[in-house]
Parts: sequence; structure tokens; C-alpha cells
Amino acid sequence: DLQSAIDRGVPNVDFDVTARILLAPNQGTMTFVEDATGGAILNFENPLTNVELQAGDTIRARGSTIRTFPNRSRAIAKKIAVLAHGNPPPFKTVSAKELWDDKCLLKPVRVCGLVVDAFRDEIDPNWIYGVLSDGHDRLYVTIQRRWAKLEDFTALVGAEIEIDGVCHLNRYHGRHLFGNYLL
Repeated sequence: DLQSAIDRGVPNVDFDVTARILLAPNQGTMTFVEDATGGAILNFENPLTNVELQAGDTIRARGSTIRTFPNRSRAIAKKIAVLAHGNPPPFKTVSAKELWDDKCLLKPVRVCGLVVDAFRDEIDPNWIYGVLSDGHDRLYVTIQRRWAKLEDFTALVGAEIEIDGVCHLNRYHGRHLFGNYLL
């Protein structure tokens, strides 16, 4: 399956998959998809300009994997076609602790909690961190600066919020939600 090839770091594996979009593409450069074998991150060779993908769409994607880090690959789609439009997948509400369960990986999830802190990443200023408490555990939530300003997020300190996204494993920084909107 596609995600296994990515996880093993196998380059030059051609793929031709039919999958459902879990989250609308991020600036036309990548998206999260799922098929019968599970979820995967799908990158695009070029930013999408000729097709608009929405959560719930069924697509056919063709491309190959490339090596990006030692023992890590990316799936690069060179051709994409929308086969059907459908309803966005539902977000499953999970606790901060449940987010660490492999059952949440590459799944649409919702986390509810109290915003207790917000700050800009000191290494990469393009990322904002929010610290969410669900009453038992704390969770660091990352949001790209293009989707929110630090001031907007710090204004939420003390507020109960819900965040929708797709849980993915960032092998170098731990797990985080990847999404582009807050409810």
C-alpha cells in the first residue's frame, strides 16, 4: 500500500490509487487521502491549478515515491482526476491522550479543550503552537502562520475550542494535528 512504501523510505515506487480526500489540499501542495488500505499523505508535483479538490471527493492519483530523508519517502502525484464528489468524512472527537493511539494516525479527528498558551515556533516562525488542555492531558497543536496570526490564537487563551484536522506522525517533532481551520 502507498503509506507502507512511504514509511519504508522506498523511492521510485509507481502508484495508481483511487482514494477519498480527507482534508482539502493545503495551498495545492499536499492533502490527506484514504483508500481500502488506510490513510496516506499525497503530495503534488506542482501546485494544483486545474482541479479543485474538496474533502469527500474520490480521486484517482498517479505518480511515484521519492526519497526525502534517510528511510523516508514522499508520494508525489503527477496526475489527478476527480472521479466523484462526496460528503466530507466525519471528524471523530478524541482526547489528547487518544491522539497518541495509532488508531488516530491519518484519520480525521476533532480535539476539544481549553487553550492555555500560544506561541510562535522559535526555530521556524511559519508555525504557531497552541497548547490545549482537555482537563486531563495537554496537547501541542501546530498551525501554519498563513492560516492564523499569533495574535488571533493568543486571544483564545482561556477559551474552550474545537480543532479539526488529520493526525499525522511527524517523525522529527512528534505528532500533531494538521488542518487549516478551527471550529
